[in-house]
Amino acid sequence: NEEFFHEIVDHVNEGVLYCDAQKKIIYANPKICSLLSYTLDELKSKTPHDFFDEETNKTSKYHFDNFRSKGLPSQYSGNIISKNGELIPVLISGAAFANGSTVGIYTDLRDVKKNEKQMYEDALFLAAILENSGDAIISADLDFKVTSWNKGAEEMFGFTEDEILDKSVLDLLVPEDKHEEVKKMRYRKSVKHKVIS
Repeated sequence: NEEFFHEIVDHVNEGVLYCDAQKKIIYANPKICSLLSYTLDELKSKTPHDFFDEETNKTSKYHFDNFRSKGLPSQYSGNIISKNGELIPVLISGAAFANGSTVGIYTDLRDVKKNEKQMYEDALFLAAILENSGDAIISADLDFKVTSWNKGAEEMFGFTEDEILDKSVLDLLVPEDKHEEVKKMRYRKSVKHKVIS
């Protein structure tokens, strides 16, 4: 019943918009009202497209024409614009019903985007440290192929990064008669890790 519906939808952490066949908003839960900084009464005179940026409107039209108009659910990322002008990245999941009405679920991606930016900045910082370190720093994949080679390694071993990438680090650092022993050690550690996992 309606009371049960509101008990669930009004307390979820995703924004929910329910629209009629003309795409007019009939219902908006507290989360989407908070995201957009509009009251429910203000939203009822609008459509979701009123809050999309230009690119999201294009994506929304594509998904409506190819999925929701055929009764199929769809999902895409985009941006909604709040009443105060803030551009909010969201994941939009939606479905259409037989009477032409639609429901859209909006997941706030601001924290995700913030974390992605921080991870990217941390990666750049780490790369700068590795590249400019006076020590030889080498990384290799599980097959012992060199994947990175900093300036310290170039100075120590006399090979440029272009010359050594994808070459075996065993040939460079391990005596030939010890290659199989090192490979077996790596295999045992890999198996142990899989068992523990």
